[in-house]
This record gives sequence, C-alpha cells and structure tokens, in this order.
Amino acid sequence: MLWLTVYFPYLSIEVVNRLYAQLNWAVDAIANKTIRSSDASAIHAAQHDVSFLNATPLVVADGPESRPTVYALNRSARDAGIAIGMTIASAKVLQHDLIVAPRDTTKELRALKRIANSLLQFTPSVAIEKEIDRASIAIEISGSLTLFGGLDAILLRIQHGIRRMNYRARFGVATNPLAATLFARSSKSSEQALRCLAQEAIEAKLAPLSVQHFAWSNETFRALHTLGLSTIGDVLRQPYAGLQKRFGDVFVADLDRALGRVSDLREFYVPPETFESRLDFLFEIKDTDRLLPPIEELLIELEGFLRGRGAGVTEIRIELKQGRSRSQSFDFQSRAPVRSAAHWLRMVSDRIETYELQEPVIEIALFAHRIVVLQEENESLLPQEKGTSSDWHTLLDRLSSRLGEQSVYRIATIDDHRPELAWRAAHDDSMKDKRSLSQKARPTWLLREPKSLVEMEGAPQYHGALTLLAGPERIDTGWWDNKPVARDYFVAMNAQREVCWVFRDYRQGRRWYLHGFFS
Repeated sequence: MLWLTVYFPYLSIEVVNRLYAQLNWAVDAIANKTIRSSDASAIHAAQHDVSFLNATPLVVADGPESRPTVYALNRSARDAGIAIGMTIASAKVLQHDLIVAPRDTTKELRALKRIANSLLQFTPSVAIEKEIDRASIAIEISGSLTLFGGLDAILLRIQHGIRRMNYRARFGVATNPLAATLFARSSKSSEQALRCLAQEAIEAKLAPLSVQHFAWSNETFRALHTLGLSTIGDVLRQPYAGLQKRFGDVFVADLDRALGRVSDLREFYVPPETFESRLDFLFEIKDTDRLLPPIEELLIELEGFLRGRGAGVTEIRIELKQGRSRSQSFDFQSRAPVRSAAHWLRMVSDRIETYELQEPVIEIALFAHRIVVLQEENESLLPQEKGTSSDWHTLLDRLSSRLGEQSVYRIATIDDHRPELAWRAAHDDSMKDKRSLSQKARPTWLLREPKSLVEMEGAPQYHGALTLLAGPERIDTGWWDNKPVARDYFVAMNAQREVCWVFRDYRQGRRWYLHGFFS
C-alpha cells in the first residue's frame, strides 16, 4: 500500500481569512487577462484591498472565554511581535488595531470535507484525520498510480488542485498512513513531499523527525523533553518495555503503527448525495466583479466533488446573502450534464456582470442537488476540425444565461397532420420529438402564413406557371379544435427551378396557396 497525506498547517487562519486569498487570485487573474475587467478603478481597488488585508494583523482566538489565547495568526500579526499562545489582551497591547476572529472548528471540518470531496477523483480511499488540531487527509493511492501516470503526476495534480482552492498544504508519502502524516507535518515546503516508498527504510526515515508531530498529550511531550528525547529516533533507541511502562499502551501502539508493524485502520470518508458549500467573508463585497473569484472557488469544489463520483449536474443555484435577512438566488441550467468549473463560470459571469447589488454581500452559497451520471466523450488521436456536442451545449447554455431561458429553444415535432400545427418551440428535452404522421416529403422552409396564389389557365402562378411534380396528398382534419382544414398538397416547380409546396384549399373555394419551399 502507498499512502499520501495532505496536511494543512494554516487551516484555522485560512477559513476565516478567505477574502484575502480570493482578492489575491483576482489581481493575478486580471494581470494575466484570464478574467474580464473594463474598469481600471476596479483593478486598483482589488489591489488596494489585497494590500490592506495583507498588512492588517489578524489572529484566531481559542480557549476559555475568560482568557482566550492566540491559536493562529497571519504574517502581519507575527511581525508585530504576537505569538501563538499569547493572550488576546496582551496581543492587543502590542497591536491596537488587531482583528480577532474566534476559532470555528465546524468551518475547519467543513473545509476538510470539501477538500476530501475533491480528492475522491484520485481514489475512493480518503480518510480525514479525526484530530482537528492536526488537520490532514490521508489517501491510499497504490491502485491509482498507473491510471494517473505515477506518484509525481498524482502529487502534482493534487498540489495544483489545493492551490486552486486557495489552501496551503504540506505533503508526505509512505507505506502506512501515520508515517505519511508524520512526513507531511515535518515538511517545510508545499512543493516537495517527504517520502519513503520502501517499508524497510521507514525507521531510518522517521528517526530524525521531531516527536512533536505525534498527536500525544502535552504531559507526554513534557516528560519526553525532561528525558531528553526530542526525535523519533531517540525514542526508538529506548527499551520498549520501559516506554510502555512509562507512557502506556497507546504510546507504544502509535510507534508500531508509524513503523508499519501493526495495521492502521482508517474510516474512509463517504461523500454526501448532494453538494452544498458556503463562503463567508471578513469584509463586505460591494462590487459584482469581486464575486467571481469566490464563486469560481465554489465551482472548483463542485468539479472535484463530481469527478470523485463520476457524475455531472444539469442545474446549480448560487445564493448571495446580503445582510441578516436579505438574499438573492440565481439558477443556472445546462442542456446536458457537465462538471467543468470553467463551463459554469462562463454562464455565471454572463449573468452576474449585469446584476447590480442592492446591498453588500457577506456570504455566497452554491447548491447542486440533481447529481446525474456523466458520459465522458472519447478523445481522438487526430485533430478534430468539428466541434463536439459539449461545445454546442456550452454555446446554448451561455446564450440562455445571457438572454434568458425563454429566448433559446429548439423545434420539436408533435402529432398533428396540419403542417402549421405540427411543431412547437421546446425550451428543454422534456418534450420528445414525435414521428411524422406522414411519409410524404416535407419542405425545409415553411412560411409563417400560407400565401395566396393566382390561377391562370388552370395552373397556379409563382414566378411563372407552376408545374405539378407530385401529389395530391389529402389533409382533411382539425374538426375537434375548431381549426378544420381540407387541402390537397402538391410538389411543384416553376421556370426558375424553385421547388415549392402548394395546396388547393377546398374550404376556400378551391383556391391555391403556397406553403413552403424545398431546399
């Protein structure tokens, strides 16, 4: 087995400071011309807000209400002399304009579940660490190496996906999940993963790592410090019987699990049947242009969730919370199941960019409840000159999003012999095409209203005399809805070689009418 652990050392600060990451993304995207912005002042405002948030000291508080302490902090707070474990009162003495956000473990767990949804696209064996203070996710990838092109290829894709979701992570790889987690917690870089791919080398690789990376109690760490045991190697050189007597069975069992001597059973994550994700902000958003980065982040989460299930969606809802009681919802539909974040983002941007916010937005939510199986299109080894069906659906979806659902439709045939009543505008696929009741030829172009023709010397006239080529086809129907017809239809041609569809109406004194043209 081969385990990859993704560790999030800054999760508690990231879940309350997402706006900085989102605005930072916006500035980069505008600079790279990956999103549209016709207003130069909007670019300047986004850059100003990024600089402001980066320069504003922010800490996450935890502990008892009577004496909360600093649990996590950003770089500006650290530069101001604030440290983890310091009381909030002392921190405010050092920085009077300090922003203090209470720790929310519910949000942290929700963030881990969103990331786990995305990791399901690589393997079904995804396990979230139960200890939220050491936020990490372990995945078993031995069965996925060939599919994704090897360990480095999988690692690169996961790193890219984590960055797209605006999180910072560390990575570790080993033959058991606990060793991979210890490697991830010991790593100093998000670009390189500490790894050990051979079981016989595990002990040597773990030896220089600090014992602080285990999930042991503070009392245990103090005792180890007193004994001068600072690394895993120091501990492993001690007699097991003495360690068990001094620290207990759980301590020794953790060592055995890290070395792969005993099994390490993990409870795998089971994704929900529907998708729902939210982002709230430290500061209000008053410009619709700045809604796109957080919306894209939610769509990226949705794409990862759907990839893990091999599914797509035909409908999503975006909800903007404005103040305590006001909210605005936007529904988007696709004619075929899709999961691409880029596809949905194009539709959303077409609608959102024309919407004027009545009140600032403090939270964005994304819902997708109609999860359906997605049939992938096969790739071709040769260049494709023609667009795929997904390209056509993308065009229709964007037109519907910009112009309105009722402005884009297709023609569906229905059961009726009368040509002008044998079709209907269909805005979705709920109306299925009916097989034509007649096996006779039908024109490509049907006139909106039949055009009356002059008859000369017994022949109807249209750009000259018409020569009847085929017919008659009798249509005598419609008595049940007060729109009766009694017609004989003919295929005819004139001197200009135009092929016409004409009929003689017996309810109008046997007069001739032109009803359409053949291609």
